[in-house]
Amino acid sequence: MPVMEVFPDTLEQDLVWSDPKLDIKGYEPNKLRNVSVAFGEDIVYKTCKRLNLDLIIRAHQVMENGYGFFAGRKLVTIFSAPLYAELVSFITYDA
Repeated sequence: MPVMEVFPDTLEQDLVWSDPKLDIKGYEPNKLRNVSVAFGEDIVYKTCKRLNLDLIIRAHQVMENGYGFFAGRKLVTIFSAPLYAELVSFITYDA
């Protein structure tokens, strides 16, 4: 069943809004989204080892070619609308 609401400081929030970030270790506040956390490559490696995973697959982040790897190809982000960023740049709002 889909999660209809995301409540602050919950697992659901972090599953949707956390992002990988180069050049950090551990976690830091996710300044890009102003919600959840950003995590470094070390977190991906530790999580894969702890859970005996070869790959973490995630979504909900724009990727230029529709996908992108992180942490030595231990994490892949898939985005199914690769032209989304270009489309959004053409949208204007009446104020």
